[in-house]
Amino acid sequence: MSERILHLTRDFPPRSGGGLSTAVGELAAAQRRRGDDVAVVSFDAWRPSRSPAAPPAGSVAPAHHEPGRDGMGSVQVWRIGSGDDPALVHRVASAFDPARVEVHHPMLWSLGREVADRFAARLAYTAHVLAAVMDELRELDTPTASAAAEAAAICEADVVHAPSRWVERELLERWPQVAMRLRRRRLGIDVGELPLVRPHGMRRFAVGMVGRFSDVKGTDAGLDVLAALLGGHPEALAVVVGGLPESARSERRVVARFRDRTPEPVAARVTFTGWLPRAEALEVMADTRVMLAPSVVETWGLAVTEAMALGCCVVAAPNGGHDEQIEHLRTGILSVDHDAASLLEDVRPLVRHPDLAEELGMAAHRMMTSRARDEQSS
Repeated sequence: MSERILHLTRDFPPRSGGGLSTAVGELAAAQRRRGDDVAVVSFDAWRPSRSPAAPPAGSVAPAHHEPGRDGMGSVQVWRIGSGDDPALVHRVASAFDPARVEVHHPMLWSLGREVADRFAARLAYTAHVLAAVMDELRELDTPTASAAAEAAAICEADVVHAPSRWVERELLERWPQVAMRLRRRRLGIDVGELPLVRPHGMRRFAVGMVGRFSDVKGTDAGLDVLAALLGGHPEALAVVVGGLPESARSERRVVARFRDRTPEPVAARVTFTGWLPRAEALEVMADTRVMLAPSVVETWGLAVTEAMALGCCVVAAPNGGHDEQIEHLRTGILSVDHDAASLLEDVRPLVRHPDLAEELGMAAHRMMTSRARDEQSS
C-alpha cells in the first residue's frame, strides 16, 4: 500500500553534501518506484538553530515537482537556505498531508516532531551519523547539540532506522528501550547512474581518497599514506576528492599542511579537486585504481559502496560500515587498524601488483552490481 512520505534532510540531490545527500536521494527514488508519493524539504548548507515560528498564511511552490506516472509515485522538493524561515515545513505539510515524516539529521529532529504531532503522522529517524560515538572519539566533556538531539530522536521516534548491523548494536547498547522500534535499512545506490567501469590499465590515478576532511574521517592519516606511497613510486599519481564545502579556509589549511610536510616532487603528484558535484566525483573515482578509505567511524560508507561498484580496489580502515561491505581479500582489503602505517602496508602491494588490485576491484564491482539490482527488484 502506497504512502505519503515527507523527508526532512540536508542538501538533497542534485546538491552534493556527502553520503547523506546520496542516501536520501536513493531512498526517495526507491519509495517512488514502490508507488509512494514523496515530499522533501531540504535544508541546504544550513543547520537550523531555532524552533520554527507559527506557520504563516499562504502557500509556496516546490522548487522541483514530478507527478506520479506508470506506477511510480510523485516527488516534490522544497529548499530552505540561509535566512529562510523553517516554518515553510509546516506549510508544506499542510498541503501534502503526510502519513509519515522521516528525519535524516539530528538537528532537524525537533522540527520533525512538531510536524508529525501536528498532522498525526508516524515519525521515523535514520541514524546516518552517530553523534554520541563521535563525541566520545573526540573526548568531549559535554555532549554536542547534535548528540543531544540524536538522543531525543532515538528515544521519541516511532521507528529508528539503522544503516548497518554495527549501528544496530550501538543503538541497542546505548538505548535498550529502542529495541522494539529498531529496523535495519541498508543504504544503496542506483548502479545505472554510475560511469562505465574502465579497465585499470586505462585509469589515470594509482590511488585516491574521497570525502570530507575531518579527524573522524582519518584525513591526515590518509594523506600521509599517499605521500609515503608516492615517495616510493615516482611514476604514480594520486587524487583527493572532497574537502570542506562549508569552509574553504579550513580546507586550504589542510592542503597547505600536507604540502608543508611533504617533499615538493611528491606533493606535486597529488591532485586536490576540492568538493565536486556527485557526478564529477564519480568520474574521478572511475579513473582511480585503488581507493583509500581511512575513516575511523562510518555508519555505512556510501563512498566505499560507490568505489567498489566502479571497480576500484578499496583499502579501508576497520569500522562497522566498512566491515559489513568488504569481504577481506576477496572484494577489497580491510586493514588491521586506522593508522597510516597499517593502511600503507596494505596499499603498497596493490600499487606494486596492479593485476591484484584489478582482480579485487572487479570482484567488488560484480558483487555490488548484483546486490544493487537485487535490492531494486525486491
